[in-house]
Amino acid sequence: VAKGVEHVLTYCNLILDARKSREVNLSFQGFRAFPHEVMHIPGLQSLFVNDNQMGAIPESIGPLMTALTDLDLSNNEILRLPNTVGDLTSLTILKVSGNLLKTIPPTMGRILALREMVVSNNPLEAPPMDVVQRGGLAVLQFLRSFHIGNRTGILRMNRMSLVSLPLEMAVTERITELDVSKNEIQVLPDEIGQFVNLKILLLDQNLLSIIPESIASLQKLHTLGLDGNKLTNLPSKIHMLRSLKKLSFLDNKIITIPTTLAYLTNLTHLGLDTNKVVSPPREIAIQGTKKILQFCQVILEAPYTETADLGGYSL
Repeated sequence: VAKGVEHVLTYCNLILDARKSREVNLSFQGFRAFPHEVMHIPGLQSLFVNDNQMGAIPESIGPLMTALTDLDLSNNEILRLPNTVGDLTSLTILKVSGNLLKTIPPTMGRILALREMVVSNNPLEAPPMDVVQRGGLAVLQFLRSFHIGNRTGILRMNRMSLVSLPLEMAVTERITELDVSKNEIQVLPDEIGQFVNLKILLLDQNLLSIIPESIASLQKLHTLGLDGNKLTNLPSKIHMLRSLKKLSFLDNKIITIPTTLAYLTNLTHLGLDTNKVVSPPREIAIQGTKKILQFCQVILEAPYTETADLGGYSL
């Protein structure tokens, strides 16, 4: 109204014409709020509201605009996208570049029709910048992994060239299997300890030099893969993973296996080849998991028994 009657009439005509064309172009109109009228145009397929000053997108956009195939929200001041954007199941093109977005909701991973996504020039934290820099298809793959993971409990992000791991996008209590193998991750965040229902954790072939002690909170974990990293030590609290059955850390730089592994009474597989282990001695290490754990048990009990019977270990 501030722009005059002529502007209002033009806007009304655009809305009316869209009922036939199924397209609305409201770019460069100075909108500070999302034009709610467009959500009530039956069968609207294309909406261009780029280059305005909008700060928010209404939650109702998803349920009301399921026919939308092309949405351009670029160059606004949008702080967040609502989770209901994931309800735009017909969407093939989404442009949100040049806003103030810190996250892209993982619910967008359920839009299987989406083929083009432009998210550049946002202060994004999740997906991480290393994913964003690889383009829209990489972002889509990332979001779809999180959507499937949050729905099924199996979160697979292997072979994504990830440098960091934004676990805040996951519904932690739902995830039972996490595979981030074959990436370039250097730091595993402490938040990994919040995945209390995790049973399988695969971190193989990354660049990890340390595993956070928070991993001790994963009391249901039965498989832990650490092969092909840069570890020099196992976590000091690893003995608290009492459900652990399989522990593998092939091809690292570990020289000492903690004797507290003897507390892992369910452990049946211990993979340590290609590490230059000196404790326990190589003669014991090559005899397999059972002998290694027995050795650890003897060493643990030695201060109390004042003996260390190592007979039968082929030293």
